[in-house]
Amino acid sequence: MEVIGRLAELTNGNMKVVNPDNLANDFANVLKDEVVGLNVDVTIQLHKAMVFRNEDKAFLSENETVLKKKLANATANSKISFEYELRCEEDLKFMEIDVK
Repeated sequence: MEVIGRLAELTNGNMKVVNPDNLANDFANVLKDEVVGLNVDVTIQLHKAMVFRNEDKAFLSENETVLKKKLANATANSKISFEYELRCEEDLKFMEIDVK
C-alpha cells in the first residue's frame, strides 16, 4: 500500500482505500466531492528550529524548513499531512536557539 501511496504522490494523483464490499458507494462518494482547485500549490513553512521528516529533499528548501508540493486537485474535504521534528541539539546550538 505504501508504494501505491508514493506513486500517487509522485504523479500528483490521489489514493482512496476502499472496502471491496462497498466499492459502488465509495466510488460514488469520490465522484460527488466538488473540485475546488486544480494544480494546487501547497507551501508549509516551519520555524527554523524544526525540520520536515520523511519528505523528498526535492520538495524542501530554506534549510529544510519550507515544503512545497503541487496537488492535482483539491476538494473541500482534501487533507494533507506532514511530519516534523526538532533539529538536533548541535544544530540548535549553532543557530543560537535555546529550546528551553
